[in-house]
This record gives sequence, C-alpha cells and structure tokens, in this order.
Amino acid sequence: MFGIGRSQLQHFRFRITGNGQRLFREALYATQNSDAETGISLFRSENYKAALPHLQRAAKAGNIQVLSYLGYMYEKGLGTTKNYTSAFNMYKRGADNGNAECIFRLGLLYENGMGVTANQAKAFTLFKQSADLNFAYAANQTSYCYRTGRGTDKNLSEAIRYAQKACDLGDTSPCEWLGFLYYNGEEITQDYAKALYYWTRPNTDYSQPTRFITALMLYMGQGTSQSVVSYPCAYK
Repeated sequence: MFGIGRSQLQHFRFRITGNGQRLFREALYATQNSDAETGISLFRSENYKAALPHLQRAAKAGNIQVLSYLGYMYEKGLGTTKNYTSAFNMYKRGADNGNAECIFRLGLLYENGMGVTANQAKAFTLFKQSADLNFAYAANQTSYCYRTGRGTDKNLSEAIRYAQKACDLGDTSPCEWLGFLYYNGEEITQDYAKALYYWTRPNTDYSQPTRFITALMLYMGQGTSQSVVSYPCAYK
C-alpha cells in the first residue's frame, strides 16, 4: 500500500464529500499544527535550517502564526538566503490575516526601505495598526513616531499614550523617557509617583543618571509613602 503525502491530500480534497471532508480537514489541521509547533521550537533553539521546511509546510497548509517566523528568516537570512521579497510576501500575507507581528514587521520594511520603497507614512500606519492590536514593540514604535514626527505629525499626548501602552504590554524601552517626562514636569503635570513607577520597572535597563535619581527619590520619599534607605538593585 502506498502512503499519501501532503500534496496528495490536497489533490484529493475536492473528491471527498460528507463526513470525509470533516475528517480530511481535521487530519490536515493536525499536520499543519505539528509542523508549526516543531518549526517554532527549532526556530527558538536557533536551529534555523531545520526549522525552515516545517515552517514552510505549515504556511503552505494555511497556518498564519508561522508567517512572522518565516518572514524574519527570509529578512535576516537565517537558515536560508536573505530575500526581502519573500520576507515581504510572508509579512503581507500575515498582515492581511490580522497577524499583529507581521503588520509591525511589514512596517519596518517600509521604514527602512528593505525590498520596498521607503515610505515613512506607510510605516507609521502599519505600526499604529499593530499597536492597536496590542503588539508591544509596535506601541513603542508608534510612540517614537509621534514624538519625532516620523511619518506623522508630532503629538506628545499620543506619544505618551502609546509609550504607556508599550510598557504595560511588556516592552519597557520607553519607560525611562516617560519617567523623565513626569519627573521634570515639562509639557505635562509633574508627578513624582508616576516617575518612580516608570523608573522601577523590573527587567529594564536604566542609565546610571536615572538610577542615581531613582535612589535619591526612594531615599527622600519622593513619589512614595516612605523612604527607602537601601537602594533596590533587584531591577536592572
């Protein structure tokens, strides 16, 4: 008896009727998920060459999750030849299906002119779209665009809102900037408690001046109900 591969399964799709169609879909879905899980696991262990065929098969079978991984591999040349066109196609397909990371990475291609003509306005639109789908890195990038006027008009209130969203979603990159805004009270109401909140986020790299100011605030009880004599170095 001959085995039936994925291509044969696809070929016989339209010949299966009734309950057989449901069983076929379940089998195809299981195969798709197996390849996706294996490919993503290999990607995360940096075994890119081995990950590639699994991710490609999962993408061909319709898995949307793997498209950001495939696009990144094509963009960076991980386990395959660098190919911006293929990266764009993967990201675009994912973006068209609402994948927030694909939308964000498509924005990066437009921002940097990789495989496409650089277009800062298009990049900003994609960053904001991804941020509104709660992708943390896109929220930070959107904040940066509003701060600098890159691809859009400058808007401090929106820059603050998206920076706060990024921090809340787990990208603490803009936390130091937010802390200084509230500490200095320039353009917004001074608020030591909020400054301290953004300067004491765990697993965040702060500059030495920020760490020094934070230590003084904690010692003097600024922005907190009681002073802290010992500088808390548990966070970076």
